Amino acid sequence: MIRFLVAIVQAIAQMIASSFTAAIAFLDWLSGRLGGGGAGVPASPIPNLEMALPDGDRIERAKELQKSENAAVDMLAKHVLTPAQQVQTFAQMPIEDRGLADISKLTGTQVDWLYGLHEEQLRIVAEASERRVSDALAGKPKSLMATLSVGEEPYKEPTFLAHRIAAKRAATIEAAPIITYEAVRI
Repeated sequence: MIRFLVAIVQAIAQMIASSFTAAIAFLDWLSGRLGGGGAGVPASPIPNLEMALPDGDRIERAKELQKSENAAVDMLAKHVLTPAQQVQTFAQMPIEDRGLADISKLTGTQVDWLYGLHEEQLRIVAEASERRVSDALAGKPKSLMATLSVGEEPYKEPTFLAHRIAAKRAATIEAAPIITYEAVRI
């Protein structure tokens, strides 16, 4: 009961303190508005304004440099990425942005394979090496863990009775003997 009363008194004290803090902040703001305070001193005039302004030729050179940098980035993006790198970039993208991915170097079957992968398989593709992804795109079997390669057929069981044979073998395995206290008592 005493703790409850102490908690109520503390809450009331905090409420009073916060209202005092708000009142002081309001008075500071009001005095600044009414007193004209808070305004900075005007900047000193620049003695030689022509020297302070940028040169027109420098601005043109900067624009040309920016254009050439943009052209270089575009060239790298279009010509250097291998199909495996495009697939890995696609796999690393968020779901919303995958429609914007550049997969122009992939064939139709490779695109179908890529769109058929689920999130876990895409994570495996993103974490795999470029060589393994390239092998998967080329159709090499078992190049990526838990992911079929392009054109690879799913594994079929060797016989239609394989599940029955496995169940029969499991039923004939003898269980380990149960060790009880009576068996180990000396």
